[in-house]
Amino acid sequence: MTIEPTTVEATTEELTTTTVTTTTTVDPDLCNKCNFDAIAPRLLQNNVEYAASDEHPVDGCERKQVLCKRSDRQQCTTVQMFATTADTSVSISMLTTATMVFANIDCDNEGNLSYKGTVNGIEQITCNLEGCALYSNG
Repeated sequence: MTIEPTTVEATTEELTTTTVTTTTTVDPDLCNKCNFDAIAPRLLQNNVEYAASDEHPVDGCERKQVLCKRSDRQQCTTVQMFATTADTSVSISMLTTATMVFANIDCDNEGNLSYKGTVNGIEQITCNLEGCALYSNG
């Protein structure tokens, strides 16, 4: 048996190349779009109030002072504020007295909340005022 060779014809096809470029747009105003209300304590002890007030922006980014305080005249032996992130809960404060604690919370360039640039991605603030009683001056 004999097999005849087959002829293969050369063809030319135009090759098309497509380049895909992905661009990520960063919103320059993310540091002014943080949701400070989302980190407010979900549960407060009796006679404890929480407030967040505007502070002067830092490098053009939003900053708020968050405050936990007694709404009565009682003084406490333990006054703490905690910032909770996805990983941990850290005690934070700029000033603590027997009746209140406050800290400045910043909105960073990525739209996340942080404390002093060391506690990043704050998801929740918790207030702890314990050992509270009316103390007399004498």
